Parts: sequence; structure tokens; C-alpha cells
Amino acid sequence: MSILTAYQPAHISAPVGSPVTLHCSFNYTGDQKKFGKFFTLEADERKDVKEKNQSVDCSSDVPHADRSVCKFSITIENIRPENEAVYYCEVKIPQSNTDVKGSGTNVSVYAEPSTTGVQVSSLLVAGEENSLSCSVTGFYPERISVLWFRGDAPVPLSSTSPVLTSHSNGTFSVLSSVSFTPTATDHGAEYSCEASHPAWRHSVRGSTTLDVKYGPRAVNVTLLSAHVGGQDVLSQNAVRLSVGAPLAVSCSADGNPPPRTEWVRAGEGVLTGGGTGPGQTLLIEAVQKEHEGVYWCVAENSYGQRNASFFLHVSESPGSQTSILTAYQPAHISAPVGSPVTLHCSFNYTGDQKKFGKFYTLQADERKDVKEKNQSVDCSSGVPHADCSVCKFSITIENIRPENEAVYYCEVKIPQSNTDVKGSGTNVSVYAEPSSTGVQVSSLLVAGEDNSLNCSVTGFYPERISVLWFRGDAPVPLSSTSPVLTSHSNGTFSVLSSVSFTPTATDHGAEYSCEASHPAWRHSVRGSTTLDVKYGPRAVNVTLLSAHVGGQDVLSQNAVRLSVGAPLAVSCSADGNPPPRTEWVRAGEGVLTGGETGPGQTLLIEAVQKEHEGVYWCVAENSYGQRNASFFLHVSESPALSGYLPLVYGLITVPVLLLLAIIIVCLCKNNEFRKKEKARGAQPLSGQESQRQTAPDEGQASTEVGIYAVPKMGKTKRRPEHDEVSKPIVDETQLIYADIIFQPSPGNAAGKKKLDPDCTEAVYSTIQKGRKRPSRNEHAVHEQISTVYTLAEMPQHGETH
Repeated sequence: MSILTAYQPAHISAPVGSPVTLHCSFNYTGDQKKFGKFFTLEADERKDVKEKNQSVDCSSDVPHADRSVCKFSITIENIRPENEAVYYCEVKIPQSNTDVKGSGTNVSVYAEPSTTGVQVSSLLVAGEENSLSCSVTGFYPERISVLWFRGDAPVPLSSTSPVLTSHSNGTFSVLSSVSFTPTATDHGAEYSCEASHPAWRHSVRGSTTLDVKYGPRAVNVTLLSAHVGGQDVLSQNAVRLSVGAPLAVSCSADGNPPPRTEWVRAGEGVLTGGGTGPGQTLLIEAVQKEHEGVYWCVAENSYGQRNASFFLHVSESPGSQTSILTAYQPAHISAPVGSPVTLHCSFNYTGDQKKFGKFYTLQADERKDVKEKNQSVDCSSGVPHADCSVCKFSITIENIRPENEAVYYCEVKIPQSNTDVKGSGTNVSVYAEPSSTGVQVSSLLVAGEDNSLNCSVTGFYPERISVLWFRGDAPVPLSSTSPVLTSHSNGTFSVLSSVSFTPTATDHGAEYSCEASHPAWRHSVRGSTTLDVKYGPRAVNVTLLSAHVGGQDVLSQNAVRLSVGAPLAVSCSADGNPPPRTEWVRAGEGVLTGGETGPGQTLLIEAVQKEHEGVYWCVAENSYGQRNASFFLHVSESPALSGYLPLVYGLITVPVLLLLAIIIVCLCKNNEFRKKEKARGAQPLSGQESQRQTAPDEGQASTEVGIYAVPKMGKTKRRPEHDEVSKPIVDETQLIYADIIFQPSPGNAAGKKKLDPDCTEAVYSTIQKGRKRPSRNEHAVHEQISTVYTLAEMPQHGETH
């Protein structure tokens, strides 16, 4: 009989409420009855999954015909979070007192969220602080990752905070909130939260589109060139027309809800009727000198009011034919810190007057020119309309810095016609990708002791970046991270993001990484480290090396059974960091050294003796702990023949069966011989008849019973002086019979029953040849025949002969 090892899958992960089947298999040689069980250990207390033993199914469908693969299993129908545990299997063979346990299956359960959604705490108004809440309900386990995104860009961790709630069914809910102050640019933006866990099949996401309320923020006054032709001039705040020219100026404003717009003339109030057209367009069919003045477009909604104005100049005679339609600028330029940035401005122009260009910024409503000197303007006629030129000018900022971020406006001036046109502005933003990214451990990592990892991201811009932590590919929950921001004299920033955790032995060799990103960067950056967690021995494995002990010996979980003279080789290994030292210790003797241990701390005994019996301990130890495992060595006096029992049984059984067959044949032959002799009857030896007669009682018949004798020849001792006369005179080959007459018993006489005169019973006796005895006559030699009779009982009447 041999059980090598009980095998179990290391891990099973299943959704809450599903059935989970635990499996256990082992190799077995033998036919003894066996049982299986599964159990857990709760606070070192064993708890059987089911009270009854499980049936074990064995099959020989393996490469070695003399070995079977045995299996048994158990199903937990409705797995719950409270069922999470390490389930050990146990194999028992009562007949051989064998008890083998498996290494255990770690059963973990998970539940994907039942609902995920994003809600706004209150009405979103630009400039007023608010928050978004992400609700993830009905999940398990509790430590999930919740990340926030604005569009595709991660929301910085510093503005989020999760709150965890447990439920009676073992699942959890989390409410993660992100605080922010919305602006008009957030209107229509999508905010989403993404919850994930490595056990889930996929992450879940909830989202909402922001409805931010804000007052009018951009009132646009546009001179409709279709009405004024090419003779009219529009600067940023002035329109120059000649008497009789038509005027058409539109007004539009951005706001939520959409603002109402009205035209107002200084000193007259709101213009109505013929003064306004569809879409709040200011219409004057033929301007006159009295139309000259300031006109206001007022835009208003529930959240604010804004206006824009222009001055209408009306000249008595038609002006020179000059026309500037619009100054164009790119809306946005993003450049890395330290690079050159060129600002461009272009406009359509018809005329030949001298013109100049400038760029400026507005800081706290105060204008600041980029350069004091005017920029030269270059015009070319390479446009579809030959009477219109495209004019351009530009300026370069050689070494852009964070402090150079601003909206840069261009301005076109034509002094002769008192023309001043401004562009809509170019928003210049700069960025700096991190100069270094790395992960450091705060202190030596020891299993079970609180520690933290620090992610340092240095030399980046702008400050509001996203830093995410990962263990392998799984995000680390936000609740365990905290970022600290630092600014530098060159305008860049550094962040130190820390993640707090308590390492375990399973974290040894795991990769932790932090990823920093910003939409302006070309790509995200990542730093990582591989954990070196120190831990004491956690698994001491004692293995009986079958190559040394052969197939005769039985190893249970904590015992080895060997016969006297058999070799013993038991190896010991332990998992720990640093690798533990292992030593073999025998109860009462201390550490075993020399010939009793071999390479790799293998316990070696070439030929076990009775005095080797006892408990042997393998002790594993390093700087962080000690652990041991033991087994009991049983030594039997006679060699163990368990491996050869079938052969021994065969060698013994065959001769025994043959001997029994011979005995049966002999008995049958002997019985047949007896029957023949009885049928023949006994014949007295002629000339040597010996009779004993007893006078019968009256009325009684005498019965003669023949007794057969088996002769045993006695040895004749010869004397030298009588060599010739010492030969026996009896024929030794002839059987000598003696007749015995049985008297009827008185009982038969009393009953007056007569025996059958022919009823005789042959009784065998042993006849020995008599020794020669000297007589008075030395020359007369007689050989006496002595008859030894056996006890003969009178046959009872009615017996069958």
C-alpha cells in the first residue's frame, strides 16, 4: 500500500451565490477501504465541512498499471463571503491507520456591483463649489479601486474621498466623491467613475454629463459684410460708414440657459421695431449723421448679464476704400517648457495704407505689450479675390516658461484711417514632462509590519497631474494613497505620493508601480519597484524520498514505517526570506550532524535499527522567525513485506493446495481399499490358528470377529556362535490373523435378541515378530509370534457393517 501525496488546486475564485466544487486526488496502491473529508481551520480549530465521510472513486487509467488515481469532491451549493477559507482535504484508511492531508485550496468569492451611478450633489453653477458622488453597490471584496475621469483624463487623487459601507449579505457599497468648482467650460463635460477589482470579469463605470449654469460669458458683435459691402470698416469697437450706407450688426452671446439679447443706444434705451431684426440684429437701411454714437448689445439670463458695444462713425462723404474684415489667431498653442513659441496673426485687407502689428496680454485688465516696437506686416495677393490681400505678422518667444502662460492678443493699426483691429487671442499653455520618476520603500519591508511606498515625480508642469498606484496590473485603492505637492523656483513641481499597506509574505516579489499623467504630456510616465519582503519560515516541507525507501514503506502525514535494516532518506525544505537555515533534531539528542545528514539537510540513515525509532524534527529558522515540522519513525523487528505480500502469498498458497490435493487422493484410495477388504472377509492363517473360546451363557449366541493384523518385523540380533541357526523359521511375508470371539452383552441376552452369526467386525492389530530367546536347549531355536490386539468393542445390534 502506498499513498504519495494528496493533491488540491491551489485557488478557486467564484461569484457569490454560485456552486463551488472542491476536489482532492491522490495516487494509491492497495485495496483497503478509504474515506475522504474536507475541513477548515478557524483560529487553529478544525471544522469539518460535512460530518459524513465522502466516498472515494479510484481508477487505474494511469501510465503505471499498479497504481490508481483516487478522487473525491464536495460541492458548496451557494457560496457566500463567509465561506471564504482554505479548505483542506483528508484521506483516511482505517485498516492501516493512515491519515494524509492535502495542502489546501484557497476559496475566494467575489460579487460584481449590482448598480453603479454618478449623481450631482446640487445644482451646478459656475464658480460655486460642488461635488459629484459615485455610488457602487453590492460588490465583494471590499478593497476595490475607484478612479474618476473627466472625459479621458484622470481626476487628481487629492480631490476624491471614498466612504465604505457593509451590508448584512456580506457585500459592500462605496460612495466616492470628487470636489470641484465648475466653470463654464465644464458645461457638457462628461465625468465618470470606474470601479475595478482583479477578480471581476470587467470593470464597471458610471457617468454623467454636467449641466453647468452660467451667465453670458462672450457677447459677440458682428458686422454683416453682406449689408455694408467692401466700403465699410469694422474695428474692435468702431464701425465707420458714410452717409446713406446700410448698417447690419448681429449680436450673440454664450450662456446657460441661453441669454436674451437686446440692442440699446446711449440716451435712447432699448431699440425695437425697425431698429432690430431677426436674431437681434441691429438694422439701419441708410445711416445718417444723427445715427452716430454708441450702440450696446446686452445679453442676460438668470445667472448674469454681459454686454458689448461699438461706436458708429458716420462721415459726410464716402471714405477711402479700405476694409479690414477680421484678424485671425490660432485659438491655442501648447509647448514644452524651454522651447520657442511663435505667435501668428493674419487678416484680410483691401487698401494700400501703411499698417503695423503688435501682440499684448491682459493682466488684471491691464494691457502689457510683448514687445514695445511694432511688428512689420507682410501682405500678399495670393487669394481667390484679387482685390483682397492676406496680411500676416508674427512674434517669437524664444524660451517659453510657465510664467509666460497667457492669452496673447494681436492688434492691427492703420494710422492714416485711424483703424485699430484686435484678434480673438491665442491661449498659450506650457507643459513639462517629469525629469525623474521612481518608487522608494520607506523602510525595510517586514511581513506584518505597517509600511509605505513613496512615488516621487519631479520637474513637471502643470501642477494638477494624476498619480495612480498599481500592484501588478491591479489598481491600488485610493483610500490608501496621499499626495504631497512641492513647487520649484523654475516654475515646475514635484509630487510625493505615498501608499500605506501592511506587507505579507505573498507580497514578496510583487511589483508596485505609480503612473503619472497629464493630457498635455505626450505619454504617461511610470516608476516601479519589486518588493523584497522579509518573513520568517512559513512552510516547512518534510518529504520522504521514495528513491531511497522503495515501495515497501508507508508514509502518512506524520509517520514513517520501516523495517529493521531499511534505508531512510527524508528531505526538509522551507520557504522564507532570507532563505531559512534547516536542521534535523531528534527528541532527546539535539541537532543531528555528520553521517546522519546529507546535502540539502537530508536526514540519512543507511540501515535503520530499533534504537532509531522516535520523533525527528526539522527546524527552519531565519532572522524573522522559526518554524518546524516533525514525523515519527516506526521501526518493526521483521522486514516489512508489504510490497512483496502478493508474491509471498502466491508461493505459500500453491504448495498448500497441492498438498491438500494429495492428501484427499490418498484418503479416497485408502477408503476404497478398506471397502474391498471388508468385502473379502478375514481368513485365518493355516496351521497357526489361535482360538479363545468362552462358554456362552444359555440363550446367547457367540459372535466371532476377525481382527486383521499388520505385521511389523522385529530385528533379529545374531550371535556369533549361532549364525547358521538364527534365521527365522516364520515366513515374514505372510500375514498372520487372529480371531477374537466377542460375547454378546447381557443386554442383548435379556432382550432375547440374537446376533447375526455372520456379523463379524474386522479389527486391525499390530503383530511384532518375537525376538529369539535362549532356551535350555541351546540347539532348539524358536521364533515366537506376539500379537498385540487393539481394543475391539462389541458391535451394537442394528449398526450397519
